[in-house]
Amino acid sequence: MKWWEKTIEYLFIINGVKNRKLNLSPLDGNHELAGDLIAAHDAKFFLIEFKSQYSAIISEHEKFYRFELAKRSLENRDGHHFVVYGELSESNPCTLKLNAQTYFSQIEKPIDDIFISGIDGSNFKAYLQEYIDFKIPPISGSGGGRSLNFGMVAAVDTKTGSASTMSLDEFMINLSLTKNHTKTFSMGM
Repeated sequence: MKWWEKTIEYLFIINGVKNRKLNLSPLDGNHELAGDLIAAHDAKFFLIEFKSQYSAIISEHEKFYRFELAKRSLENRDGHHFVVYGELSESNPCTLKLNAQTYFSQIEKPIDDIFISGIDGSNFKAYLQEYIDFKIPPISGSGGGRSLNFGMVAAVDTKTGSASTMSLDEFMINLSLTKNHTKTFSMGM
């Protein structure tokens, strides 16, 4: 059986919205500096990076100026920040199973624990700002031009079926997140 990172992302979202009201903001392009998904449940935020399988997690290190420095700074505060990846079920080899671990501290968690691990908006904003300050900005494929962003944040109420949306840019503005390019790192240990 073959699957991709998007398979894991879609499976997580489909399973996640079955019995709960979630605000979901899949990220792409420059916004993906924060991760693959910012989500909220009961006004508590969590951050997710999706990987096709466990062995792909190591590729996250390449996204940082100095991964170990970021890890030391954030690993005691990453209980709301997860890597979700897939593997074949041992009991049914034709079934894809989702697994999760905290991003820096690498503590394995049941998938359903993600939805009760969020933090309030102000603490989330502070964590996210520090997190993105450690990251290497993505290379833009737009040739330096401005691209249109059609990304949306959606909140779906599974009891009523109603949904509300805002643009991804509005969501990021509401969080007031910026990439701080003034952070410098010493090459010494």
